[in-house]
Amino acid sequence: ATMRSNDRNLPRAAARRLMRREIRFVLAVMFLAYVPIVGSRVVYSLLALELGASAFDVGLLAAGMQLPMLLFSIPVLLLVDRAGARWLLLAGTLCGALGLLLPYFFPTLPALLAGSLFFGMWNVLAFQPTQKLVGAFSTPREVARNFSVYAFFASGALFAFSGSYT
Repeated sequence: ATMRSNDRNLPRAAARRLMRREIRFVLAVMFLAYVPIVGSRVVYSLLALELGASAFDVGLLAAGMQLPMLLFSIPVLLLVDRAGARWLLLAGTLCGALGLLLPYFFPTLPALLAGSLFFGMWNVLAFQPTQKLVGAFSTPREVARNFSVYAFFASGALFAFSGSYT
């Protein structure tokens, strides 16, 4: 994800504004993806408890959301380099939709577990490509600042549901 060829002729200030606009877009996409991912942890746990799940079952749901991150982070990074971020973000959105719809139409513990795996895959497919885009859209002078802002937005998404953990 480099600058387009017709953007190479822009003056430096205009090119910096273009990168800032792209970074803002990536941050907005990341924030909009992370809020449902974080919120789903709470909703899934509450739905599982409503369905009569044990503490072990709720733990399985939480682990199911993290298992794809453990297994697929490096392969997804390789795919981002080869296929680009757009298709992976789209695939992640589809995984998120499946993670939402599966327990809605089939409110059972196995459907919740399958949905948590889809949400975990959405997490991988939202996290890795957006990080790659932040690095690609940053100049060497802006990399540290842009990743700091990225981390701030990610923690903001976590903060959106922090009251639900207490």
